[in-house]
Amino acid sequence: MVTGGAIMAGMHEVVCSEATVEAIERAKAASDCPLWRVSSTVFAHARSDAVLEPLPPFEGTPTAAHYKRTTAGDAVRAELQAIKLARSG
Repeated sequence: MVTGGAIMAGMHEVVCSEATVEAIERAKAASDCPLWRVSSTVFAHARSDAVLEPLPPFEGTPTAAHYKRTTAGDAVRAELQAIKLARSG
């Protein structure tokens, strides 16, 4: 929201299928190296009454018009409603 759509949030999902387990077993058999996977995620949350809107230099961009001024609390509520974790209304 604060970049007016210049930087979009990414979807991240981890799935372990039977094919993944088989690939792990093949890698273990082929090498004595450890199978490490390191992931680092940063989460932040603005206080509920903080105003969110596109910041300079994004405020005049064509996509910024899609991001209306709102509070962080209202943005979180809308997101929770969109993913069916909060009631609408």
